[in-house]
Amino acid sequence: MAPTLLLLTLALSPADAATPPPEAAVEDASELQGEWEIETYHFGRNNFLRMCLGDGWVFAGTSARLVDSMHGGVFKPFRVRVDPARFPAEIDEEMGDGRRIPGIYRRTGDELIWPVAQTGNARPSSFERTSGVGLWTLRRVKK
Repeated sequence: MAPTLLLLTLALSPADAATPPPEAAVEDASELQGEWEIETYHFGRNNFLRMCLGDGWVFAGTSARLVDSMHGGVFKPFRVRVDPARFPAEIDEEMGDGRRIPGIYRRTGDELIWPVAQTGNARPSSFERTSGVGLWTLRRVKK
């Protein structure tokens, strides 16, 4: 009887392992993982789609990179921090030089709408085209 009680006590007691910090749960952009094709890109009221035709974004683990298909280039990956628990969900680009570019995102099926602030500006608060905000609309690449 004593071994059964001991096992039950151990099974119901909290684990000794430290729980991961809250940021660990949102560090990798899990719902964004994979390749995304650029459907539109606006900066403020200007449409820059022609500059981005055929380009895309790739999210892998905790990083993202822009792929320039016209010139065959891949921009250096940067760290991405995502918090899907916020409303709207938040995404921050952390550049290698210490700059942080705040943004928000909304993913509906295979579409991702991703407004990002111009360097130094506050996090966007809407999914509308406004000055000082880059607005990406992406479509998931199906393989």
